[in-house]
Amino acid sequence: MVSAARLAALIARHGRSVTLQLAGAGGTWASVPVLAHVAGYDAKALVADGTLQQGDREVRIAQAALDAAGASRAPRQGDRLSVDGKTVAIQSVDARALSGATALMVLRVRG
Repeated sequence: MVSAARLAALIARHGRSVTLQLAGAGGTWASVPVLAHVAGYDAKALVADGTLQQGDREVRIAQAALDAAGASRAPRQGDRLSVDGKTVAIQSVDARALSGATALMVLRVRG
């Protein structure tokens, strides 16, 4: 089994810079720069899932990276993400745990 530290190291080594934009009170946004693994979905996933659309992407962010960047909270649906100079909407968030603690955030983004 991969440890949370190893997972964070792999994303840091092979990931790319993205900026989470976390919605706050009164229409404010907190920008949180982190490294993430970003990938598109293959055609089989688009057909099998039914909720995915062409152009949707999966973004994996280590919880350790969020903590190190000082994120005030976990990302959630309705937040935004800037990747490759484009701002996309977070459609869903799946928090993955290792040994009982959140280690990875898997986001589905669209836009």
